[in-house]
Amino acid sequence: MVQRMAYREILRELKEMQARGIGLELNGRASGPEAIVRAHRISESKGTYNIMRDYVIDETSGEIEEVHFDFVRNPKP
Repeated sequence: MVQRMAYREILRELKEMQARGIGLELNGRASGPEAIVRAHRISESKGTYNIMRDYVIDETSGEIEEVHFDFVRNPKP
């Protein structure tokens, strides 16, 4: 139940970013909030990957332009 609430919060955050014109990418491809949250859920349930966020900042305004989400393989125990 707690994880479900966390995913809802991530989805809300990403939808707000998208509405403000911030680009979202998943593994180098333009993506929507729902696809990114789905990837989070799958990767965490399998435990083999985490998803890392990288923020791209506009150097002139200092505002976030894009957020890139990339899979990062978890080390084997």
